[in-house]
Amino acid sequence: MKATPGPDRSKYGDIPAKVRVITRGPWERETVVKLPSGFKAQRAYIYRNVDGSIAFVKFRGTRIERSEVDGFELEQKLKGWKESALHPYDKEKHSGLLYGADVLAAMVETSDTDTVLYLVGGEKDAETAWDLGQFATTPPNGEGSLSAEQLEILREFKGLVVVVRDKDDPGTKFAANAVAFLGAMGVRWEIKEAKSDTEGADLTDHITELGWELEDLVDVDLISLKLSKERNVDDLELSPFLAKLDVAFRVGEGWMVHCPGPMHKNGDKNPSLSVNHVDGKWLLFCHGGCETKDVLAAVDMDWTDLFESEISEEVQREKDIQRAAYKHEIGILGKKLGEERLREAAGLNFEDPNNRMWSPGDIATAQRKRIDWLVKGFWSDCSHGVIGGREKSLKSYWLDLMVLAVSLGVKFLGQYEVKHSTVYMLIGEGDPSDRFERLRRMAKDVYDKDIAEAKLYIRTRACSWDSDEFAGFMKESRDAGAQVVALDSVYNYQPPGIDVQNMYERGFALGSLSQAVGTDRTLILVDHFRKNGSADLDLASLAQAAMGPWADTWVLMKHRAPAAPSIGQFEIELSAGSRRGYGKHLDITWYLGPFDDDEGCHTGEIAVTALSHDPATASSGKAGEVSASGIQAFILKYFEENGQVVKTQCREIAKDQLDIGQRKFDDAWKRLENECRLKQIEPGKPRSMWVLLTQSKNKISNFGGK
Repeated sequence: MKATPGPDRSKYGDIPAKVRVITRGPWERETVVKLPSGFKAQRAYIYRNVDGSIAFVKFRGTRIERSEVDGFELEQKLKGWKESALHPYDKEKHSGLLYGADVLAAMVETSDTDTVLYLVGGEKDAETAWDLGQFATTPPNGEGSLSAEQLEILREFKGLVVVVRDKDDPGTKFAANAVAFLGAMGVRWEIKEAKSDTEGADLTDHITELGWELEDLVDVDLISLKLSKERNVDDLELSPFLAKLDVAFRVGEGWMVHCPGPMHKNGDKNPSLSVNHVDGKWLLFCHGGCETKDVLAAVDMDWTDLFESEISEEVQREKDIQRAAYKHEIGILGKKLGEERLREAAGLNFEDPNNRMWSPGDIATAQRKRIDWLVKGFWSDCSHGVIGGREKSLKSYWLDLMVLAVSLGVKFLGQYEVKHSTVYMLIGEGDPSDRFERLRRMAKDVYDKDIAEAKLYIRTRACSWDSDEFAGFMKESRDAGAQVVALDSVYNYQPPGIDVQNMYERGFALGSLSQAVGTDRTLILVDHFRKNGSADLDLASLAQAAMGPWADTWVLMKHRAPAAPSIGQFEIELSAGSRRGYGKHLDITWYLGPFDDDEGCHTGEIAVTALSHDPATASSGKAGEVSASGIQAFILKYFEENGQVVKTQCREIAKDQLDIGQRKFDDAWKRLENECRLKQIEPGKPRSMWVLLTQSKNKISNFGGK
């Protein structure tokens, strides 16, 4: 299983003291910037939390110091400067992090027995392994800082951890600690070192200086692992730890033991358990496949007994520290387990049914599905997307129009089939009574239905979509049988602390929202265009980053002509599309009735017309001017309300209500006539009647929509 590129390979800007660092890589150049304080920062290592957010930044470089004797400048190597005002290191918060923790979390979740992780002694070595396409990590404060808390993230890892030790005492201690902790967790491991006789040689030396490959790393046998300082091996043989094991013979400074583990139920005739003692720790490795924890359990010991020693107070203190760390781990795991059980009891432990790993066989036999429509031509079933537009472009009205058609099971725009579904709508702002009144009017006026017939549930509450409260709402929606979830508007539910212009943070957050709702259901968000953005109807106009890449389906809209609130007419240009290729481009005209100051809302019947988009019919943009398509929409609505129409009578009413001249009316009428939408019953006769050739059953016109 190959790794993707390393934990962070992007430019890191705005570092204090005007430092800018570009991480190294075959496609990037390295920049060295001298800091006023005397530092030269050559590399920036960005440590991230499991959720992908930046924890702290660690620099590698040199410090410039001037000699007091001769005045020459001397450069001292600076390995791990973390004192940065931007994303500073916090020992309490960050000492438990491994480099690339966000990548490791995903790797562990998808790991299999073939997955390999390199555990190395520094960020430089980790980056070297990443450059070769391998997963790699390191503790934040050097080899000596490795702890059980850091490695806890690997507890469920199914693959092999290759511990690469530097060829010196710190590297040996690092390897001893690593295999003790990994063995206690039941994680498979092996130890490697550079193919070099040079003291202190590391992974980077092995690859870049000596020109070897990863496959050329040298195996380090457990029983040959030792520090350069002398050990009293004879005294260790009297240790209570060894006394509990059936020792067969000594090999160098280690022992071969008859393994008591479960893989040797009939006895370990050929000793297969290697045992060694390094830096106050007992190290075990069963060549027959037994896990360390099972070996210890067979002789009534646990992993804390690996730190038993006959010698110094220093080692005893380390043992006490490790026991305290173990208790701390148990406390954390217990708390985590308790929280999981509470969520399970509350029914909040929803698992996305589409969250699965596809095998090569699955991929080979999978059949492409035909589009299952929620609203035919506009929105596919189970698609997650956005309704976006300029301010006051009636985005929520369009959402209500779709939601009502779906929940009532009636044709959308009088023409497009829908999948009759239960809808759960979250409304995060505004007076609920106003929204409910609009929904009642729209159901009656547009669809000729009673709102009580709709399979529609609404909750008027704003909360973060990563909260337990939102998880409770999603459980409530599933209990109600909702197949469609709508959020109006998205900013009312976005988790706090997310930089809306950071595509990576925002993309991760939107992905978590999709998982919370479930990819087996439809998700519709309402979002806004950027105020200073393009006037084009494209996803780049949306206000917040990552919405475009995330959305599978979108409906975008803007004003086609200035609004005419006095008569309640609003002209909208609408573009709908999807990554699956379908789409619509329409001119929409809303009729909401005149605005009543006493009622505080538009009154009268609600109606909407939809025409194929025609760029030639847009208005000049002058305040109060109605576009040609708006005039056509007025004429069509007049026909629907009156049946047979006298042209001169319709013209006078249009001139009065729309404040237009006769020529504009006649041009709009002639266009409809040429498109065979209007027909004169008795041509040549004065005040001859005209009829509409295509007429919907409801108060919706949709002529020419493709």
